[in-house]
Amino acid sequence: MTTPSLRQKGLEKTILENLNTAILLFDNDLHLIQHRAYACEALGNLAQENPGAITAEAIELVTLSMLQQNHLGQSLDRDCGLAVQKIGEPAVPYLLDMFKGEREDVQELLSTYNDPMRPTPPNSATVAAASALARLRSPQAVVPFLEFLEATHEAPAWLQDQRAVDWRLW
Repeated sequence: MTTPSLRQKGLEKTILENLNTAILLFDNDLHLIQHRAYACEALGNLAQENPGAITAEAIELVTLSMLQQNHLGQSLDRDCGLAVQKIGEPAVPYLLDMFKGEREDVQELLSTYNDPMRPTPPNSATVAAASALARLRSPQAVVPFLEFLEATHEAPAWLQDQRAVDWRLW
């Protein structure tokens, strides 16, 4: 039995990354959400084995997938959040854009979750990104965090006249 060459190992990782990136493009309500969770896990493991080997497209999809859920309420926040931690520093710019509300793909995704029975808080992406950036202990996040904390934020209309406990995300 021969040992695979470095070129073969690199090709194998490229194929795995492309496959997992493609899986992250699946519709959560038409395909098992577990497939996406496994894809995030595999991409995180690849990033841990070979830092810097994960493409920008894959990082963008993994960070977006932290917010995804299906019609049953199952989400990918834990699995893809762990993958983001494994990816590490290369994920920071994508998370900062998510935190600042500057990613159109995130806004588009959140607009699909307009179920009146289970409304998605409009700042759920900000909370998820802040949490991921804090776990990464990113120095680049300090200034945006401070600016956010120093700014005045108005409660959204759907939160007005609610009990204080419902304000936990603001």
